[in-house]
Amino acid sequence: MSILSAFVCVCVPRRGNSLFGQAGSQYDFSKFDIGQQKERARELEEQQRGMKRKVNPKVMNMIDTYVPALCRPLIDCANLNNLRSVEKREASLKKMLGTVLKDKEKIEQTIEELDRYKRDALKTTWEKVNG
Repeated sequence: MSILSAFVCVCVPRRGNSLFGQAGSQYDFSKFDIGQQKERARELEEQQRGMKRKVNPKVMNMIDTYVPALCRPLIDCANLNNLRSVEKREASLKKMLGTVLKDKEKIEQTIEELDRYKRDALKTTWEKVNG
């Protein structure tokens, strides 16, 4: 029993057995540089690790799920409803963001006003003590 016949079920389907190792077939690995492929895999893994800190995986999953649905000529009702719910959620989040930004501006104005009151009170106290 040869190694090829023993492990052919792992590597090659039985019907492709005759093509294994033949030049020009899909199982021709003579031009396949394993070192280069390992290096490419390492680079892609590093790139993915670097992106993991910058990219939200949930958002990427949503993009992968709903953008292809937009590209299809016919969208089934379930995907259309999901898309509508995503659009509603986006509009809701944009509205909340606007509210948060307005509140932030008001808080900053309040802090500036309190700082001004504090400086005025400190100045009047200093004038009373040294005056």
